[in-house]
Amino acid sequence: APDPPILTGTNPVSPSSERRPIVSGTAEPLAVVTFHLNATCTQPVDSDGAAAANGTFAIKLIGQLPKNQLSTIFATATDAAGNVSACSSTSLSYQHDATAPTSPLLTHTVPGSPSNSQLTPVVHGTTGVDVPSVRIYLGTKCNVEAATVTPNPDGSFAVPVTVPANTQSHFTAKALDQAGNASVCSTPALPYLHDSIPPKFPNGYEGPTLALADKSTVTVSW
Repeated sequence: APDPPILTGTNPVSPSSERRPIVSGTAEPLAVVTFHLNATCTQPVDSDGAAAANGTFAIKLIGQLPKNQLSTIFATATDAAGNVSACSSTSLSYQHDATAPTSPLLTHTVPGSPSNSQLTPVVHGTTGVDVPSVRIYLGTKCNVEAATVTPNPDGSFAVPVTVPANTQSHFTAKALDQAGNASVCSTPALPYLHDSIPPKFPNGYEGPTLALADKSTVTVSW
């Protein structure tokens, strides 16, 4: 019988939302590799692949791994004569995760809104302590991705985002977990108004006239 396969990794890596990862390793050249979900290799997972002439393999599972569970993958090798190896002594742990994280909460901007100067306000917010990434969007429904930030260990984050001049903008966000699952868009949207346009006097009114009365006095007349 051939030697048991040696399992080296999965693509994508664990954890992942993919239930049919590619499993890589080495085995006897040209041997058919069968994957199993127990240490005695009596619980096969559907697959169709063999080691290459150099003994390496990267085989995508046909059967799906259990949803939202941690699976331990073992393997056997079958040679051209039909001899089956012992169960592999190496195994791979693979966590399927299709559960999206909770949406972030955007709390405030620095400077606050409205602002007549800052076109790149810093957006502050919070998310779950185990969330590795937050995407910031412009638009009330996560319309246009504008920035990505790695939260602090406590879930807080702050990231500069560029906005159009003299425009009312809205910030929203999504949290992404380690498996790549994205939360729903955050609510409520965080508004930010940039306004550098001076106000105008109403029709029929004129601005004041300033006159220097002396070195320390300015006279204002209408």
